[in-house]
Amino acid sequence: MSSPVLACHQLALAVPERILCRDVAFEIRAGECWVMVGPNGAGKTTMLNTLAGLRPPAAGSIHVHGTPLAALAPRARARALGLMPQDTADAFPATAFEVALA
Repeated sequence: MSSPVLACHQLALAVPERILCRDVAFEIRAGECWVMVGPNGAGKTTMLNTLAGLRPPAAGSIHVHGTPLAALAPRARARALGLMPQDTADAFPATAFEVALA
């Protein structure tokens, strides 16, 4: 059995005045496909942002290839993790052609 690519131990997520989840634990191994479902406001996006290192968990730990996420340098974190949100706001919208001309 391979070691986990991403692992969470006793993870808790909270927003002001509300605990979204607590004591979450799971391990994701290479080749696995996971799905996160829940009603609006349940914390799915907050969980993804936390797993990507964009916000700290309220409690617990996240490990990437056995290394605590908080211990990874920004460059190492970017090489290991990625997040592609459904909605994005581009402060400087440009086409690929416009960027190439610049």
